Amino acid sequence: MLASVAEGGGSDLHGILTINNESRKVSTSEHERVVKHHYDSMTEGFYLQWNPDHIHLRLFEPGECPGPDEMLRDSAGLARAVERMIEVVVAPAGIEERHHVVDAGCGVGGTAIHLARTRGCAVTGVNLNELQLEIARREATDAGLDGRVGFEYADCSRSLPFPDDSIDAVVNIESACHYSDRGRFLREVRRILKPGGRIAAQDWMARDGLSATEYDEYIQPLCEA
Repeated sequence: MLASVAEGGGSDLHGILTINNESRKVSTSEHERVVKHHYDSMTEGFYLQWNPDHIHLRLFEPGECPGPDEMLRDSAGLARAVERMIEVVVAPAGIEERHHVVDAGCGVGGTAIHLARTRGCAVTGVNLNELQLEIARREATDAGLDGRVGFEYADCSRSLPFPDDSIDAVVNIESACHYSDRGRFLREVRRILKPGGRIAAQDWMARDGLSATEYDEYIQPLCEA
């Protein structure tokens, strides 16, 4: 797993935050279609069975893991753990009330809503899945935050729909693993960040030095899924 922060305004973001991009070579349009299909298929299961607000991994304290008979979406411990993960990832970005934050790959809007609620900042979520955006917009309205939280349709692998030097912080949680061109995404992040702006990111990573046996046991099943 990766948690990293990098500053904009001339920094070499691609050198600071490097994510292996040597996956199976497919066209950008095919990659986008596959990602859309994945989340069209999986969103209902995530939303109904994982957590109603956050589609990402959790950071548990002792005793918080749901019991064997406890529904994940109803677990108070899991709810605390997913928000704790957000806090750990975004803390180095130093988000303040005056900031405009972009949540790149925003899922169903949980992180954007959490940041607006806890920091008082303005947040724009970006996603290429219309179903998730529909849920996110509804959740922001229900939370009374639709004046401070907005959502845009865009493929982060291609472009981020913001002017140059206009954004204070970019948050990217378990989303870049799906991008067809992560280098292009990071160049877009660098373009939109104000001087001194920051990106804070976390994602699935395979550690260096895995043996073939470890790869087959721990990594290959995830690739197949």
